[in-house]
Amino acid sequence: MAKNHQTPESFQRSDMEKKLNEFMTKKFSKIDSISKTNQRKYIKTISRKTVDNIERWLSLKIPTELRNSIFEYIKNENWHEILESFNDEISYDTSHIRAKMTSSLSSRHILSDLQKLSTSSFPNNVIQGTSTFNQITLLGIAVGIANHAKKSGYKIIVIGFDNRVQSKLFATIVSDLFLSYGFKTNIFNNLCSTPELAFSVKKLNADLGIMITASHNDKRFN
Repeated sequence: MAKNHQTPESFQRSDMEKKLNEFMTKKFSKIDSISKTNQRKYIKTISRKTVDNIERWLSLKIPTELRNSIFEYIKNENWHEILESFNDEISYDTSHIRAKMTSSLSSRHILSDLQKLSTSSFPNNVIQGTSTFNQITLLGIAVGIANHAKKSGYKIIVIGFDNRVQSKLFATIVSDLFLSYGFKTNIFNNLCSTPELAFSVKKLNADLGIMITASHNDKRFN
């Protein structure tokens, strides 16, 4: 991605770390099972990592709508959503990769976010970050899988998707990426189940199958 180092004045690292520390300290104040020393260490680590991840994303040429949403959440001091969106990076977990698509707390806001995401990739007023499942984090994951598949000599891939929000879009993004790597890519025209994908991998003599699904996890996930 191209670099874009212009960041609005509303992002001040030291000020933001301080406010995140204050927010988490209040949250931890009622937990007696963790010592105050360990609480402070944890809070400091998470605050720093969150701000690091935000700075990294803002240094890239991310969509204007996403950039504006990040600054809007910072301006409004929506610290819970900011922490949930940037306190970590998505990682491979046993047999799958999953993450929330929205960091909102209330059912009303969750539904509102999902409705916006169903009509726009990067809607205004929906924060997406390194900890959430979105096009940017998906591409990072897909590149890693594609590189591994290429080194392993894989040639044919099958991609399926379910009825989750943006699942078809995500499947198309993955398909386009693998095509650019030179793979023969087969993608379902319509939503399918995981067993159908598994059957197709065998039927088409494919080397790899990717299913875009959050399985049994709730509506926030993909």
